[in-house]
Order: sequence, then structure tokens, then C-alpha cells
Amino acid sequence: MKTEESKVRRNIVIIFAIMFGTIVVALLFTADVFDRKYRERIISFSEDWCDPDGVLHNIEDLTAGNAENKLVLIKQLPEHLTDSDCLCFESRNTNFNVYVEGTKLYSFKSRPNLSGLGYGRAFHKVNLRAAYSGERVKFLIDGVYDGYDGGKIFDVYVSSAEDYVHLQVDERTPSVVLSTLIFFFGIIMVLIFIWIPGKDRLPFDIASLGMASFALGAWLFVDTSIVQLLTGQLYAWRGIDRIVIFFVGFPIISFFNSLTARKRLIYQKIWFIATIALVVLLIGLRYFAGVDMIESYPVFLAIYIAGILLTIACISIDNVIYCKKNQIMMKLRHIFIGTIVLVFCAAVDLIGYSTKLFSADSYGTFTRVGTIAFIMIMMVQFLSWWTKDQATIGRERFVNRVLQDSMSAGSSEDSIRSVLNYLGTELKAGRVMIFEERSKGKYHGAYEWYEEGRDPDALELLYLPYQGLLDKIYESYRATGKCLVMEDVQACRETEPAIYTQLSAFNITNFVSCPLEMNDKMVGIFVMVDVSRQAIPDAAEIIGYISYFLSQLILRRDEEKRLRHYSYNDTLSGALNRRAYLEYINQDIDTSVSFGYLVCEIDGLKDANNIRGYDAGDRMVQLVVDTLAEIFGKDSVYRVGGSQFVAFGSESEESFFNNDVNRFRRKVEENGVHVFVGTVYCIYGTRDIAAVISRANQHLSEERAAK
Repeated sequence: MKTEESKVRRNIVIIFAIMFGTIVVALLFTADVFDRKYRERIISFSEDWCDPDGVLHNIEDLTAGNAENKLVLIKQLPEHLTDSDCLCFESRNTNFNVYVEGTKLYSFKSRPNLSGLGYGRAFHKVNLRAAYSGERVKFLIDGVYDGYDGGKIFDVYVSSAEDYVHLQVDERTPSVVLSTLIFFFGIIMVLIFIWIPGKDRLPFDIASLGMASFALGAWLFVDTSIVQLLTGQLYAWRGIDRIVIFFVGFPIISFFNSLTARKRLIYQKIWFIATIALVVLLIGLRYFAGVDMIESYPVFLAIYIAGILLTIACISIDNVIYCKKNQIMMKLRHIFIGTIVLVFCAAVDLIGYSTKLFSADSYGTFTRVGTIAFIMIMMVQFLSWWTKDQATIGRERFVNRVLQDSMSAGSSEDSIRSVLNYLGTELKAGRVMIFEERSKGKYHGAYEWYEEGRDPDALELLYLPYQGLLDKIYESYRATGKCLVMEDVQACRETEPAIYTQLSAFNITNFVSCPLEMNDKMVGIFVMVDVSRQAIPDAAEIIGYISYFLSQLILRRDEEKRLRHYSYNDTLSGALNRRAYLEYINQDIDTSVSFGYLVCEIDGLKDANNIRGYDAGDRMVQLVVDTLAEIFGKDSVYRVGGSQFVAFGSESEESFFNNDVNRFRRKVEENGVHVFVGTVYCIYGTRDIAAVISRANQHLSEERAAK
């Protein structure tokens, strides 16, 4: 029922997800998200600007600093302007005025800020009117300060302000989305670190990777200029753009350092100090030495990136040397893959930038993709670890419950059966068995649990010959330290015909098996067959965990048997002793059914010891015990005194009991031993076992007196 409910629940979730996804996609395609008709209303206005000498230029090819640091450019406005049209464009680190037929319509002059006189990219909108149709527009462009010739005006359009904003957002959408994802992944990783317990078990420092991703995503997002376009703010975002990137290095170094075997703290200390020093120096040069960040920032950034790469190289080399020296296996394949993807994407961007293969607004897109790929690879690695860690925790809890349940049982025998019952029930197995060596080369069934509805097998008939399945189980365990798992017995029909024959004879579909070892000696074989397919991985891991515990239980059981034997058995004859006899008659005997009681005494045992020696007396004792055990059963014979013995008969009629008593007398007499015997048969059981014993002793005394 529970399985059916989980299937229904899963199907409902899947249907809901499909409905939700379909509606979202339908809305996107039926709305104006992919509408490009607005572009027909936008007029590109960057070409054919005329300088004072009459030479035509593309305004994007000119930089402030030409013509003695000033540019004068003129162009005729389109015919048929409307009052909603604007002259829209971007500028970068330049001052300018805009005139139409000598009338100043717009002016922009930078002011000092954190980064200096520069302000990066800015978006401008100059309102036009229908009356300006066909008139000449003039740009008077200055550099931000003497000696700087990198200022530009570019991407000039004539359109409505709404269409211009729509165009800029469309062109920056890939970069914005990718930057936002990097930023978002950073937040997620930091939250995961805060939420997840057992932080000392983490495979790497996910918090540092999250902080690096957060800072890098924020920097890349600001670099798209979309916030400047939407908010109109320049200098605040310019300051963030120039400072935030320098807070990426420390968490990146911390992250890479956490992947190493040694995890040397010195690298993190160096970059903590370096980050503070670089930021303080960059800002100090700006405010106290008057060095504009237009000049200092590229130098600092190049040094910063080179320092990060050099430190990562040092960490990698240091880790390789340490791992080789200490014979530690490095598990950094995912890092190498992620780094290769990131470097490849960055190289594509670099080639595109140098060859102008892409539009200016698309620069950095591939690097963003590579960054996301790197983060995703690490997230997949983390999720893989987390899944395994949770599975391990679940298995450990399962094992703890198994141990607690088994320890609450009385004897080791009960504990073993309790473990099998718990494993079989919880892991939904068909049968769970333990085989122990009973004859040389064969391991016979010793314990079995079977699911409800199955018939129990005769354990004494179940056996595994060493050659074939058993040696494969053992060899697999010795080679890998793991259980032998065969998920489909039919699949081994061609490859392992001997194993297939052994397993198919019992209609086994799959099995999980593991040797039970103690001190490099195999004490048994654990086998779980017809396991639920979903539970096979857990079964293999859990059996590996508890195999040592089962081995200990088997050894403890054997030790208990030895101790019990010494405590309850006569050392000479092997018969149960007086302690066992008293415990039996006081606690275990079933007096509600018919039974026979026999007490006998060897005649002349003391004289035999004195005259012929103790060996002769010992042989007499052994003969009597062996004969009683042969007739009444080994577990029904007790030596209650030096020459006195007791046996219980389970015969259903008194005549049968008397026949067994007479047979006992005859066999010992034939071997030269005379005994006195007293018997009582209780056809309906008894309410007073003491009275039965007293009457049997009375008969014994009467026989002794009649000699």
C-alpha cells in the first residue's frame, strides 16, 4: 500500500510540473517577450558623422583625445521626427555637449568620484521634437582630463526612449541572466553551508565557493551596465565595479585550498592580508596620491589575477608533492574538468574580443557560461557527496537500530536471529541466511529468516561448496573489501554457469553475500537473497557494516557454548552435570506430559578405582553414560554424583520405557558393569517432581539392599 501511495504521489507531482511548465512556456511565446517588431522603429545613427574638415566617420571609431583632446562631429537628423523621438546613445569616460542648429539640448560633465574622474559607461537620452526634422545635430566631445584619450560615444540611435531601453535590455539579456545565475548560486551555496549540519564532513569549503560566486556574480552583473540603464545612477555602480572584484580572490583561494589533502592555512592568511592591502592601496592612491583608477585599476587587476593563478598553481604543486609523499590518492578529477571548461570558454571570449568576432555587449558571455559550468560541476559533486553522506547516515542509523535490537535479545543465538529478522524485514528480502562450516569444504545453513508466505528450507540440507560460489564470494571480498552483489542471476547464465546452476536450483533471482571474518579466519557466510531491487545498494553497504558484528556474535555464541558446556557438563563423561540437572527439574521440565525417570548407580565403582586404578573406573563411567545417551538421548542424561546418573525418557507408553530400561541394563551387563536402577513412569505427568525423584531413589535403594 505504501508503495502504491508513493507512486500516486509521484505521478501527481509530475503532472503538476508538466502543467506549470506548459503554461509558463505558452505565456512566454504568446506574449511580447520574443517580439522584435520594435526594432523596425529604431534608426541606427552611428555612421557618417562629419568632422570640421568634412571627413565622414563612424562615431564609434573616434575617441576623445583626437583633435587636441576635443572632437566636433555633425550629422543631419532624420526627416519625419516625432515629439516622442530621442537621440539615445552610450558614453564612456567622456564629457560632451549636444547642439541642434546652435541650441544646446544636452550637456554632460563628469564629477570626481571613488574611481576618479571616470564613470564607466553611461546611457543618455536627448529629447527631440518634430520641429528638428532634417536639422543638424552637433556633438562637442572632451576628454575627462588632459592626457586621457579613451573616452567614446557609441551605439547612437534615434528612437523612442521605451524602444531604446527595450533594445539595450534585449542585447544584455544573456549576460544579465548568466551573471544573475552566478550571483544566485553564490547565495544558495552560502545558505547550504549555514543550513547543513556536520560541516567538518564537507568535501570542500562550499561557503568560500559561495562567497566567491556571490562577489563575482555581483561584479559581472554591474559590468553589464543594466543597473546603470535602469536606475540612471553612475558613480555608485562604478565604485562597486572597481572594488568588488578584489574580494573574489580570498574565497577562491580558500576554496581551492579546501580541496587539498593538507589544507595549509598559510595560503588563506596570505590572501586575507593581500585583499585588504590591495583595496587599501587602490583607494589610498586615488584619494591621497591623486592617481585615477582609469590608470591604476588595470594594473592592480592584472597583478591580482596573476597572483590568484600563481597561488592556485602553488597549492596544486604543494598538494601533489604531499600526496605522493604520503601515498594519498588525489580525487580532483571534477576540478580539472571544471577548470578546463572555464579556461576554454575564457579563451573563446579572448579570441572573440581580439578579433572583434562578437558584438561589444557579448564580450564575457562565454566566460560567464564557463563560470556557471564550473560552479555546476562543483554543485553536482557536492550533491553527489551529500546524497552519499545522507545514505551513509541513514545506513548508520539503520545499523544502530539493528545493534540495539539485537543487544536487547538474551543470548547470542537470539541476537543473531534478531539481526536476520530485522535485516530481512526492513530490506524486503526473500531469505536471509548464515552458513557455517560443518564438514570440510562445505558450509551448511546455520540460521535462516524467510519472509511471510515462504516455506522454510531444511537448514541442514542447505550448503555451499567452497569451490564455485563460495570462493567467488571470498575472493571478491578480499579484492575489494565489499560484498558480492549479483542483481540478476539470469545474467550470469553464460559467464558463470556453475554459480547459475547453484542459485537457480533454489529459484534465486538475486543475492548479496559477504564472508564473516575474524582475525583473517572465515567463521561463516552471510547471504541475502531475492532482495528488493531498490534496497540492493543499501543492503550491500549495511551488510558490510555489520559483518564484523555478526562475526563477533558467532564467536561469542561459541564461547557461550563452551562456557555452558564447562558449567553444565561433566568433565569426564560429557554428560550433563548436577547443576544442569537441578536447573532442568526446577525450571525447564514439562511435567504435564508423560515421561519416565531413571536413576542408576554403578556397583563397585569405588573398589574398581582402588584395585584396578582410576582409568578402569573412568571407563565404567563412560560406558554407562554412552549407553544411556544412546538409548535416552544425550541431552537427557545427567551425572548427579560420582557413581550415580539420571536419565529422562520421553516414551509415550510405560512398556516402551521399561523396554528401554531393560535394554540399558543388558548392554552394560554385557560389558562387565553392574548397575542398580530405580525407575518411575508418569503416564499423566506429575504435579510433584520431588515425589517422583523420591520414589525412584527408594526403588534404587531397595535394589541395592536386595543384592
